[in-house]
Amino acid sequence: MRRMTRIAAVGCGIVVACVLAGDAQARKGAYLGETPPGDLPKRFAPDVITTPPGIHSAPLFSPDGAVLLWSPMARMAETRMLKRVGDTWSEARVVDFGMGQGVGEPFFAPDGQRLYFLSLKVPAGDSTERERIWYVDRDGGGWSAPRLLTGPVASHPLHWQFSVAANRNLYFTSEAPGVRGEQDIYMARYEDGRYLAPRDLGPNVNSDGIDLCPFIAPDESYLLFARRNAATRKCDLFVSFRDDAGGWTRAVPLGDHINTDGNDLCPIVSPDGKYLFYMPPVEGGYGAWWVSASFIPTLRPARKS
Repeated sequence: MRRMTRIAAVGCGIVVACVLAGDAQARKGAYLGETPPGDLPKRFAPDVITTPPGIHSAPLFSPDGAVLLWSPMARMAETRMLKRVGDTWSEARVVDFGMGQGVGEPFFAPDGQRLYFLSLKVPAGDSTERERIWYVDRDGGGWSAPRLLTGPVASHPLHWQFSVAANRNLYFTSEAPGVRGEQDIYMARYEDGRYLAPRDLGPNVNSDGIDLCPFIAPDESYLLFARRNAATRKCDLFVSFRDDAGGWTRAVPLGDHINTDGNDLCPIVSPDGKYLFYMPPVEGGYGAWWVSASFIPTLRPARKS
């Protein structure tokens, strides 16, 4: 997440900052009424998610499918939200959850009761501006005041997309000293209401290049992420599967029907498990694309007898 600038909140409540002009006509139905993709990727809602030069997070749907969030690339101070009431989607609104500071890279806990995000807001008692994870909890029809994620995770310099499993284990990109390739993927286990010390996922996931933008399946059966090759400096999407010993299989690329000649980033699977959303390069920036996720299990390596 690049450096954010301040948003001036307008309107009522802690969520709404402003309604964006120029939205497409009202959308109806699941996934904004878009025709679902098959085995070949297609652009997702290009007349709605239009933020030249692109987006900085893939479309994120809430587990009940009634909220859509994404962060534009052009204005990194923003996260935008659409809500579905009945069968009709609202216009896009800018949200900051009362931070008085930009927020980005949102991620729902799989139960939908907590929403995590990044912000450069400097917490009380600190003086360093850097990306930190904050969260809000469901509070009736709205959200609680934002809280900073504290503990061992907070000591890690982290970057960009992170994700949370159903058991609240947290997967994120660390830039801590000593990582293999400037950025590696770490996991912090959630136990007894707190996060334990994060640990490196090991050489089957983390390479000598840059490994980032993790998406963990809710049951932790597989991990999607982006890897930048140290030689080509190009990012492709990879998957690693949980093995029988509780570790991770050697990561493999998602394939040529997904990975392009440019940088492919920010994989997220829809809450129903049916679709992979991600960010390939388009028109000089990054766009939202989606494809059937049914191919992902076929990439699991055969178990040794």
